[in-house]
Amino acid sequence: MKAVLIEDELQLRKGLRLLLKKLMPSLQLVGESDSVSDGYQCIVDQQPDLLFLDIQINEGSSFDILEKLKTNVPHYTPKIIFITAYQQYAVKAFKYSVIDYILKPIDAEELRQVLDRVVQQTTNYQYPQIDLLLQHLNKPAETKKIALVSDSKTLIVPIEQLLRFEAMGNYTKVFLKDSRKIVTSKTLKEYDELLQTFGFERIHQSHLINRNEIISFSKKDNYVEMSCHSQVPISSKRMGLLDEIIKKITL
Repeated sequence: MKAVLIEDELQLRKGLRLLLKKLMPSLQLVGESDSVSDGYQCIVDQQPDLLFLDIQINEGSSFDILEKLKTNVPHYTPKIIFITAYQQYAVKAFKYSVIDYILKPIDAEELRQVLDRVVQQTTNYQYPQIDLLLQHLNKPAETKKIALVSDSKTLIVPIEQLLRFEAMGNYTKVFLKDSRKIVTSKTLKEYDELLQTFGFERIHQSHLINRNEIISFSKKDNYVEMSCHSQVPISSKRMGLLDEIIKKITL
């Protein structure tokens, strides 16, 4: 696998180069740059499999590079790992967009985990994911969409179209209002953390639901019925949560 590193902090670039050599000896770092123009040309010339992109670089941002690639080399879609300083809203934006990132200062174990995940990916990033990331970064309060990535495709979906989630080990089956289903590699816990502020409730270890789509419930039989007429179980230890949910949706 070939990689290009775009980072304007020289010491960080040197440190990352050494870490990559140690953690993934088979990775060929075929180019480095610290600016938009040089970085773009390096990527076009080398066509690497993987890009490490600092967001803020000389002459602009790495998004400027991606926009030029989208326009001039639309069929080139490498794997991407962004490098970012910690900001809570920015980290959440990456998670909504299902795009890999590492935080500054770079932690070796975190980098190893990200590299393992990226190598195992069967699909590279898609430009709509980058567009969604930019929306979340620029207008976090107004952006209410999420990327759902499966082995074969990427869907950008309005959060209001999400009906419920069902755990499948380290995978999650997502049920949409239009009857589509997609299996993603995110865990149910990750979706729970992302969607709590959008009216989603963890009513069972294996189930996360959009509370606004509940049409009936049974305390006797421990389930809620969703707008798609599926019955989703409520765990006995979370039955107390049901009263709170009903209050929220009947106000």
